[in-house]
Amino acid sequence: MKPELDAEFDECFAAVQKKIGRYGGKPVYGWAIHANPIFVQAECHAVWQAPTGELVDVTPKRNDAHATSFVADPQISDDGRQRNNVRLPVYENDVIVSRFIRVCDEIFEVMNRGGRAEQLGAMMIPEAEIAPLVRKQEMLETRMSERPFGPDEPCVCGSSRKLKKCCGI
Repeated sequence: MKPELDAEFDECFAAVQKKIGRYGGKPVYGWAIHANPIFVQAECHAVWQAPTGELVDVTPKRNDAHATSFVADPQISDDGRQRNNVRLPVYENDVIVSRFIRVCDEIFEVMNRGGRAEQLGAMMIPEAEIAPLVRKQEMLETRMSERPFGPDEPCVCGSSRKLKKCCGI
């Protein structure tokens, strides 16, 4: 898969429209599913359906990130509005991940307040509105990445029991 040379990071809807303009085909809208050991995330996404029927992701990714799968959703259309990612913790009672997900949702709300809901690409958001949430998000990311994680570690719910004997599988 080769991203379009003039496509912007994270702007899949625009990249797909450019590809259609050059080669025909049509957009397919849905969810790019990303998973890691602590949470699963579904990101609203568009891919290009070539005239042959093949689905191709033409949007460049940051840091070589790739979705583990794509699920088409016929209820999604390109109405110009942003959609929040859907995030679920792998372990239901993981307090830190649950806080991280709440902060991500709060950031989405700030970024899409008022007229910003229809803006794409870089946005001008007042520092006082977004900075405290970004700092909180970064702090929680650090806590998630630095904590020990394994079946014999303390459970993520805070029970003091081992993960494998509590919320773990």
